[in-house]
Amino acid sequence: MREARQLYINGEWTTPADGTVQELTGPARGRVGGRTVLGGGADVERAIRAAREACPAFGATSPAERIGLLEAVGAEYARRAEDRAQAVTAELGSPISLSRTLAPGSSPAAWASPACPTP
Repeated sequence: MREARQLYINGEWTTPADGTVQELTGPARGRVGGRTVLGGGADVERAIRAAREACPAFGATSPAERIGLLEAVGAEYARRAEDRAQAVTAELGSPISLSRTLAPGSSPAAWASPACPTP
């Protein structure tokens, strides 16, 4: 069973202020297949504060550094494509073959846009 007990805020996994847990019930059999913690207002405020504090430093990075960061995020996203497909199957009850096709953006190339040419 998958369980997510923390939120990723300000570059680290943290325990949410509220800690309400939501059970994830699979539609195929009606059984609990996982649990996830829900963030509350205080968690949202922490995330907003962290994002605002990060803006000046991120704004000072070069386009090449930003591209590198997005490519790293895309590579991690692609690395975890099977995890995402398994989660979709568990939560929606879809066949794994279909879930694997529902994992868009699995490659950094999918993030590219003609409107955002690389320098």
